[in-house]
Amino acid sequence: MKLLTTALLSLMMTSASTTTTYAQEDLAFPMKAPCAPVEQLLRGLEKFGEQGFASASAKVLSSKNGLEYEGDLHIYVNRENMEYTVWVTFNDGSGLACILAVGEGFGPFVAPSREDNPTVEDKKELSL
Repeated sequence: MKLLTTALLSLMMTSASTTTTYAQEDLAFPMKAPCAPVEQLLRGLEKFGEQGFASASAKVLSSKNGLEYEGDLHIYVNRENMEYTVWVTFNDGSGLACILAVGEGFGPFVAPSREDNPTVEDKKELSL
């Protein structure tokens, strides 16, 4: 877990901006992730016209107790207005889902400059 935390903090400190520099303690912040039963969340996503786009296995670090929770990450997108929701379900049988991020302007990945883009070798060193 220590390696994962270090790797995440290292990634977060990489900034494409040349005018703003953040200190590590400014970027390692607790977040409030609203949680609800999966079915309730899915009804809300349907109401906003969002549909499944991508999913992956995930590990989420708790800011409350520092524990690592395993689950599945989901990205749902409204393909008309490009609003999106990133949420996670956990492998503990609780049936809960937590929203990690919402936003607008979902679109194709645009790579940062090569200077700010880690190589495959850099990623291997992160030991995620």
